[in-house]
Amino acid sequence: MIIYNKKPKDYKAKHIKDNIDGLGYDYHKNVFRKSMSPGVFANPKTAKMINKIEEMFDYLIDAVKLISVHYSIAHDKDSININ
Repeated sequence: MIIYNKKPKDYKAKHIKDNIDGLGYDYHKNVFRKSMSPGVFANPKTAKMINKIEEMFDYLIDAVKLISVHYSIAHDKDSININ
């Protein structure tokens, strides 16, 4: 059985001090909150629906960010610390 994307044994030792600051705007749970009226979130039923849509947008943005990591020669393929 072939295991793809297996991290090397010394991965943690090489990347233990990776502390990357300034990763940009934290968009998680902020996409709709910043662009819609607060009155929309006053209704609990509407807020639940919009929160589900917001989770979908967060997932899609994270998926698109992984494309640049996949084709980058300067970053590890397992890195999530990239704008």
